[in-house]
Amino acid sequence: MCQVFVSDKDFVAVYPMQSRRVFKDALHQFCKEIGAPVTLVVDPASENKSKDVRRFCHQVGTNLQILEEHTQWANRAELYIGLLKESVCKDLRATNCPMLLWDYCIERHAKIQMQSAKVSKRVRDANGRLIGSHDDNPMLNTSLYEVEFPDGAVKQYAANIITENMYAQVDANGQTHTLLESIIDFEKDGHALTKDNMYISTKAGVRRVRQTTIGWKLLVRWKDGSEQWVPLKLLKESNPVDVAEFAAARDIHHEPVFCWWVPWTLKKRDRGIAAVNSRVRRATHKYGIEVPTSVTHAIWIDTKNGNTFWRDAIDKEMMNVAVAFHILDDSNNLAPGYTKSSSHLIFGDAKMNFTRKARWVKDRHLTPDPEGSTYAGVVSRESIRIALTYAALNGIDVMAADIQHAFL
Repeated sequence: MCQVFVSDKDFVAVYPMQSRRVFKDALHQFCKEIGAPVTLVVDPASENKSKDVRRFCHQVGTNLQILEEHTQWANRAELYIGLLKESVCKDLRATNCPMLLWDYCIERHAKIQMQSAKVSKRVRDANGRLIGSHDDNPMLNTSLYEVEFPDGAVKQYAANIITENMYAQVDANGQTHTLLESIIDFEKDGHALTKDNMYISTKAGVRRVRQTTIGWKLLVRWKDGSEQWVPLKLLKESNPVDVAEFAAARDIHHEPVFCWWVPWTLKKRDRGIAAVNSRVRRATHKYGIEVPTSVTHAIWIDTKNGNTFWRDAIDKEMMNVAVAFHILDDSNNLAPGYTKSSSHLIFGDAKMNFTRKARWVKDRHLTPDPEGSTYAGVVSRESIRIALTYAALNGIDVMAADIQHAFL
């Protein structure tokens, strides 16, 4: 049996129990891990309204509300209990998993629910009109929605932003990929090698270390906050440096499953870092030309060299982007919805013919997230082939152009 806690913001927490009598222990664990709720609505079962439960709620400052007899369906938790039961049964049948492991499965589904946000309603302006325009293509749908997160936060996102985030979490086959945040712990079973049986003898009589990772698992925390025990053989292939650093930090790199590959991995990591550092040391020059780091530095270099090469590059760039500017007089008022946005010049190019190049860029990381999508789509090769085939069949001329400046 399992105790389910649900909030009005679709927060879900589950705690497997041996019997109904340990409801207080589950409530105590919930308050310890999540926090004491302001109000706790429970069914009129005897274990839910016992003296111990009432005393504990009084101690933590929780208002205990007990539903009337035969009105348990008014409890919001009943809806999620049904959904969790259905999901767990489907998973157990689909994977042919023993019913004995139902508690692990229900905890998994509760964590999935906690990672999911809910789209509540469309946003309207001050005149009551819907913001954004609907389109059957989700990437072109700019309708603005309110999104509720499990922690109670409410933010506004356009439909194409929501769709883009969903697409970014799966690959072409619909499979999700989570990123490793850290390695927390390790364990080994009776099949793991010991120092007594870590060596084998070849036909030539040479002793060598057994190159195996059998019997070891590592507890990892993913970027989405979930934790999982993963066999060492999988993490060694996907995250060798992280595993090697964890083994060295926990002083287990002398174990038979680590000693034959961790030292080599750490040395290769150090050589890679040294190679990167050696390349970065000479980033101040390109083709023998000193590259400035700011406008002041660029003018100083021109003064030192007795020319105006970098100054000319700055003037050329600002003249090209001037078409995007509308300079207001001091008497003009700022437009509604105005947001201050800074920018700067970068000097990253010095061509082989010794011409200088300056680029004007916006400080996108210092401005709030836009309501609509600002990313340009990438045309697939299949789309290009279809367009060229269509043009060839209908005798349409195909024109090509290069974009000199893009304002995204």
